[in-house]
Amino acid sequence: MIANSRRKHTVSVVIPAFNASATIIPCLESVMKQSYAVEEVIVVNDGSSDDTSAKVLAYVNAHNYQQVMVIEQQNSGPSVARNNGISRASGELIAFLDADDIWAKDKLHCQLPFFDDTEVAIVGALYGNGNIEEKGGSAVISFKQMLFKNYFITPCVIIRKSVISEQVSFNSAKKFSEDYYLWLHIIYSHKAVLVMQKLAWNYFNKPAFGHSGLSRYLWAMEKGELDNYQVLRNKGYISFPLFIAASCFSFLKFLRRSLLSLK
Repeated sequence: MIANSRRKHTVSVVIPAFNASATIIPCLESVMKQSYAVEEVIVVNDGSSDDTSAKVLAYVNAHNYQQVMVIEQQNSGPSVARNNGISRASGELIAFLDADDIWAKDKLHCQLPFFDDTEVAIVGALYGNGNIEEKGGSAVISFKQMLFKNYFITPCVIIRKSVISEQVSFNSAKKFSEDYYLWLHIIYSHKAVLVMQKLAWNYFNKPAFGHSGLSRYLWAMEKGELDNYQVLRNKGYISFPLFIAASCFSFLKFLRRSLLSLK
């Protein structure tokens, strides 16, 4: 059981949404029913062709949720949507959630106490449907650990807004692994904590790999990850041997996932 935070943290929740009419209300409800009240919820409608925005506004009006706002943008992808939401956020902390994901009721209560440590800039948690091994407690994740495994799944992540800048944000030029790109840049110079509890999952119960909608993009995802390592190498963040080691390990994981997707 995690102790209560020693002070109040203001939290802005950023939710990119594209044609999310079927899931946006359960998603929002999981935020509004948190045991820790949020400062604001920013839904960024990424050029949806369905009634996503209309559903959000009807839900907000029905419950008088004045802290929920909808931002409209042309379809530009989740990175642009998240950056747009971050730029409008007023909270000290930014929590990310996708429009087809759900939070556990005590998610924020479990994660926010770690931000009492001013050196902590990012806190994650376990994500997934089905049986996820929950060890309890927490772990500090080092930059080197992150090179070999992305421990931070976007709907579980909370960051300090102060670490975001023009140089450190979601890379809108990337279509895959853009979240991993940002986490690596944050963790390179800041402390990161992973809560060993499952605090978010997918509304549709989608598996991580092997799903027909995702397995098609495995190579594109892999290229995105390898590109992240190249960027870090070019910036001098990692040595050449570490670049080779991380890239080779990543490619081996890609081969394994590709084989699993064929089953």
